Amino acid sequence: MKTIILTISLLSISPFVFATNWLMLQGTEPHNFPDKTRWWGFLQPDYQYTSGSNLDAGPYAGNHAAFNQIAPTLKDNDEIRFLRARPGLRGKLVSVDENIDYFFLAEVGQNGITEFENEFIVPTDWSMTFSHIPYLKLRIGQFKYPGSEEGHQGIGVYSHNNYTTVSNLMMLERFFDETGYDTTHKNKPNGAVGAFRDIGVQAFDHFFMGNWEHTYGVMLGQGNGLNRSDNNKSLDHYLYWSSEDIYEGKGPKREGLKLYAWYLSGKRSINIAPNLNKKFERKRYGSGITYRNSGLRIFTEYMWGDGMIFSGTDGGAIPGTVNNRGSIASFNMQPEEKGDGGYIDIGFRILPKLDVNLRYDRYNRSTRVSTNEIKFETWTLGTQYFIRKNLRVIADYEIRSAKAPAFSSGATVNQILDEFDDRFSVSALWVF
Repeated sequence: MKTIILTISLLSISPFVFATNWLMLQGTEPHNFPDKTRWWGFLQPDYQYTSGSNLDAGPYAGNHAAFNQIAPTLKDNDEIRFLRARPGLRGKLVSVDENIDYFFLAEVGQNGITEFENEFIVPTDWSMTFSHIPYLKLRIGQFKYPGSEEGHQGIGVYSHNNYTTVSNLMMLERFFDETGYDTTHKNKPNGAVGAFRDIGVQAFDHFFMGNWEHTYGVMLGQGNGLNRSDNNKSLDHYLYWSSEDIYEGKGPKREGLKLYAWYLSGKRSINIAPNLNKKFERKRYGSGITYRNSGLRIFTEYMWGDGMIFSGTDGGAIPGTVNNRGSIASFNMQPEEKGDGGYIDIGFRILPKLDVNLRYDRYNRSTRVSTNEIKFETWTLGTQYFIRKNLRVIADYEIRSAKAPAFSSGATVNQILDEFDDRFSVSALWVF
């Protein structure tokens, strides 16, 4: 019978989603895997649509609202994209040492990785794992850091087209040269989004106690984005722990209850004024639960952020928009703010090939100063239809809203936020 890890690795081509240990899945290959080296990856074309409502108030009134345009280009309110196209290679260095695994993945789709790198193809993962010491594996390279379940899990089994607001705005890191103080340019990101990845070294492994599987991860990373060297001589620190009660641990239908917690911290350098560059703390931490049993899936997680809070654009306008005073809307970062938020995501298999999903997520952005705070709420109604084991269609309808609780409903900021449109999306995901 195949090992549990082999079972997990096959989940990416299965219509059933079971309990998953992402550290082990993404960092190692099972010793008895039938192919020593294999090509793998996934393709995901998609279509996204909002009504495209314009800003109704503020200094950029009458212009397009950035939050109603489709990322990453923000050029239209409905768009067909090749959202993700990621070919990869993974396996063992059998000719050298079968205790050394490698993992490679690249992005050629249209998203925040390629858009801001201005490259057709961008390596997202390149790592080697050394499994010579019992209960202590070492992974070196660029890979997903141990953290939030939503960011850590593989896209091949992700049940929606878009991340929750808290994951998108607080966890999915953007990198800027400036905070957005300069009104003469749009403060474009200086590279790809972080994609929940870092360059560094990670110690990790798992062990069993009865039906419970316990997993730890400790990592040191550069904290400066994809394919770039450290820029401020400060390392990021990552800690992770999960404990999972496995209901069916030996068969192909592994199901269970997983409890986990994670923490990361580091420093970021950014210009807060002309010729004034400073370092700021960036911390993120959270905990959650995943439960899968008999066609029912429940994910819930809550997370907190301290420092380096991405705060959208001036007046909600598309960066580069010029107002009647000659100021240019820019991306903005609040280096000393806070945020928190979470989600609950429920899915159920109603037919052998059909899932229905319901997700609620909330993000409280910029909570340190009450007049900065924005509360985002989203209800997502979704479905997945599995055409084949490795090919499915995902459709979501997101009911989105936002408000500034420190201000009245008629205040300018809330008139701007009232223009948040709902969003519809549909994609086809082929895992190969």
